[in-house]
Amino acid sequence: KLQEKDMTVAVIGQFKRGKSAVANSILGDKILPVGIVPITSAVTKVAYGEKKAEVCFENGRVEEVAFEDLHIYISEQENKNNELEIKEVILHAPSEFLSEGLTFVDTPGVGSFHKNNTEAAYDHMKESDAVIFLLSVDSPINQIEIDFLYSTREFAGKFYFAVNKTDIVSKEDLDAYTVYCRSLLCELMETDDITLFPV
Repeated sequence: KLQEKDMTVAVIGQFKRGKSAVANSILGDKILPVGIVPITSAVTKVAYGEKKAEVCFENGRVEEVAFEDLHIYISEQENKNNELEIKEVILHAPSEFLSEGLTFVDTPGVGSFHKNNTEAAYDHMKESDAVIFLLSVDSPINQIEIDFLYSTREFAGKFYFAVNKTDIVSKEDLDAYTVYCRSLLCELMETDDITLFPV
């Protein structure tokens, strides 16, 4: 896949773990909308290219939109229950991270009020070559995350675990959190070794 320059990496996690913010940090630009309430209600793919945004509708129509208008289409507040029938949003950005043919997928939050969001995350987890599963220090691993990971352990080889918001806790608390998470994740994913990447 790397040789063919065709890799897909999905960012998955429960809503409000900061997936879009982490994605923006990796991409080196504020490409994806972020906010205090759950924002991402549609799968958003980011590929290399001149900066532009396209909204793909379920009926096959594709519409180019301004980046500052993206929230209209992918915000849970403005596109409730996907009333606009958005299939996905495709963004292009001149990010060095994407320049070797990598496509980045930001998924709706697992376990949000909208069941289809969890299903979308699960589908893209299966289709992706790698998954960044995002945890956050302001919340221990909960049952929603446990259930999702339990149902995806056959794909464990794809998973990379990142711990977000590490700047809001002390080093001691971060160490305690990572020890706890690593132990739980090893058991869940049936593996002896999991690396957690603090963000």
